Amino acid sequence: MDLAGNVGGRPGGISANRLWPWALRLLSLIGGGREPQELNLPSVYYGCDYYQKIPIGSTYYIFSPGFDSGTTFPKGIACRWEAEAPVMSHLELNCMHFKVGKRDFKSNNCTNDRLLVSATGDPAMTDAEVHCGEGNFKITSARNKMLLVFLADDENDPMDRFLCYIKAVRDEVLACDCGQWNQVCCQFVRKQGILYPRTAVVK
Repeated sequence: MDLAGNVGGRPGGISANRLWPWALRLLSLIGGGREPQELNLPSVYYGCDYYQKIPIGSTYYIFSPGFDSGTTFPKGIACRWEAEAPVMSHLELNCMHFKVGKRDFKSNNCTNDRLLVSATGDPAMTDAEVHCGEGNFKITSARNKMLLVFLADDENDPMDRFLCYIKAVRDEVLACDCGQWNQVCCQFVRKQGILYPRTAVVK
């Protein structure tokens, strides 16, 4: 099943700039971020397990089940979204509307519903950021993959829901004429850092 399954678990095609069903539950609280708490990932995501290849320049919208009808997501649901962009590109996730679960301010852990995001696409989510609360946030992938897991418990606030979008962006590679005297060559720039240029000299 791809990331474009329709609400209700029915698979369906999806094109750029169309809402990505069942959506990504990326949550933002002030701070958000990775937590030391147990992740308790399910072994199976019944009817809510998606994979999508995203072309460069394309945008897919992601929303929680029921968002389009103005309702909260089903209790106890577990969803997973795996997104992959072409080589030499990265993914940018933007959650502009996010209200999911609560955070314990003493332990800084999410107490119920939460959204996990791995910026490397790690299936084990060992590097995942855990989000809950209310707000908005953005995440940029470390490479061309991103993995999201949403976990809901059996007690949902009727106002809880989220809406995000994800897009593929080409990595910036600066043009150069390699092989010329004292020519700065082949500088590679990414959102996560800069590989500084070297000087190429022809003898």
